[in-house]
Amino acid sequence: MYNQEDKYKKQFQLLEGHTSWINKVRFSPDGSKLVSCSPDKTIRIWDVISGRQIQLLDGHSGIVTKAQFLPDGYTIIFCSFDRTIKLWDALSSKQIQTFEGYGYEIGKLSSDGSKFVSYSRDKTIRVWDISSRKQLFLFKVNENVNKLQFSPDNTTIVVLVGKTIQLWNVLTGKQIQVLKEHSNTIRGIKFSSDGSKIISYSLDKTIRIWDVFSGNQIQVLEGHNAIINCIHLSLDDSKLVSCSDDKTIRLWCIDNGKIVDVTETSVVNCIWRVGIQNGLSMKDSIWKNIKGLEDEQKLLVKQRGGIF
Repeated sequence: MYNQEDKYKKQFQLLEGHTSWINKVRFSPDGSKLVSCSPDKTIRIWDVISGRQIQLLDGHSGIVTKAQFLPDGYTIIFCSFDRTIKLWDALSSKQIQTFEGYGYEIGKLSSDGSKFVSYSRDKTIRVWDISSRKQLFLFKVNENVNKLQFSPDNTTIVVLVGKTIQLWNVLTGKQIQVLKEHSNTIRGIKFSSDGSKIISYSLDKTIRIWDVFSGNQIQVLEGHNAIINCIHLSLDDSKLVSCSDDKTIRLWCIDNGKIVDVTETSVVNCIWRVGIQNGLSMKDSIWKNIKGLEDEQKLLVKQRGGIF
């Protein structure tokens, strides 16, 4: 009988060839190839089934920091500390375009592969059109940029600058919102599935939910007592999970099942606290205000060391 828990336990391939550590690795859209990049100043393309290196792409004079396939499956975009961003045709092994002197990183590629946004240490952000190879617009910020991200529909760019979230229209190049409530540096954001809400987390130990169109803060989620490292939203927007340096994972459940309808009455439904984890052991895990948990499930948690 196939065991779902054993799904990823077997090593499929060991890929060797880089002469330094590897910064990033990404699948091609069809999953048949991998692209990797390294401080050895190379990008390597690998066949997933055979594990064989298919191509070696070099030409950078600095450390290659990021590389990924475009949705077409053969164009690769990558960037380096030599202050260039390049497009490469993996079929012909030829360089298509070099964007020089602008950025150290690809901030983000749009989900449809039509645009990418880059930022550099001179505090400029540039948006590029892939097909025309032209810069669409440029704008400057006053502080260092933490992260960049496209909205789900690729019409808006989110720029995390210090304690603020800036929203820019991709078509006009104009700023449309500045979200200000966090009291310390913002570490990251997530969009709701329909793109109408932004969920941010910060060094101020809070999670905040915002309405994209009005720019209003809808709710503040407090509970962690140390830095929040990550948040993730379930596919149906009904649950939000967060983890922190306080050694807890908190699951935030929306009463009516949609994060777009978050209200002040929403509460933390359960907390997992670091304990001894062996197999399915739940020893020393803490469960609070669990809604909808069956008696058999509660018994299981108790039997495996959980505390209500």
